[in-house]
Amino acid sequence: MTEQEKRLKNMMKAFARLSSAGVDTEKKLNDFRIDVLLDVEGITVAELTEIREIQKQNRDKRLYSYLMGNAGGVDQVEE
Repeated sequence: MTEQEKRLKNMMKAFARLSSAGVDTEKKLNDFRIDVLLDVEGITVAELTEIREIQKQNRDKRLYSYLMGNAGGVDQVEE
């Protein structure tokens, strides 16, 4: 499995965890407290890390860039 595939897998797991916790809007994502998930059986550090990063990118208004693999949120110009 490539690093990109691993990242995508972790991201999908994180979104599934957020969805099951009722997080379905940007506001809920920003207000969501990660400690709520600490009691969830089977949650991994990778999932918690991914959720934190999703929250950060959402707050910085760079979530789409992040999801598309451009974590810096800077437009890339092809030469």
